[in-house]
Amino acid sequence: MGETKIQRLYMGWVYGGFLFSFILIAFTPLLLGTYSILQILLYLHLPIYMIHQYEEHDDNRFKAFVDEIFGYDSLDQRVIFIINVLGVWCLFSALILLSSFLHVGFGLGIAYLTIINAVSHVGSGIKLKAYNPGLVTSLVLFIPLSGITLSLASGAPEIIWYHHVAGIFVGIFVHVLIIMRVLSHRKGTA
Repeated sequence: MGETKIQRLYMGWVYGGFLFSFILIAFTPLLLGTYSILQILLYLHLPIYMIHQYEEHDDNRFKAFVDEIFGYDSLDQRVIFIINVLGVWCLFSALILLSSFLHVGFGLGIAYLTIINAVSHVGSGIKLKAYNPGLVTSLVLFIPLSGITLSLASGAPEIIWYHHVAGIFVGIFVHVLIIMRVLSHRKGTA
């Protein structure tokens, strides 16, 4: 792939993800009867997150918002692509597979990462007294979906305390990596 194709991929990933999210949601009935409700809810986090990513990154809204808050060019398109494709799509896919084939508790990182993301959007909205890219889907989709998932997981006898601790760790770790990247990326440095 030439440089221009890679650049187009970096700029257009969010649109493919948004459209693909509806296909993933449409496949959900195929899971009924084979997977538990908890596993299905964990699975649904991926397409719901893709919808959230569209609200965040369409027209480069999130980058513009973060750049304005920090006062410098905080993230380039390559980093945004890596964070969202590897840090969400690939990570969630791996956790969905682990939760399906090894133990459902391995999927809790999905719900915790999602709820931590939602809390960060809501907290930012409250602090700034303004909309931020991703706030609406955080309120309307993330909080209900992750709340129901974590509530169900808390009552599931097969879920042990360390599944929750590992899930919280995953959610915090991913967000700390993103924050460290934003804070370390000053104009003229990478």
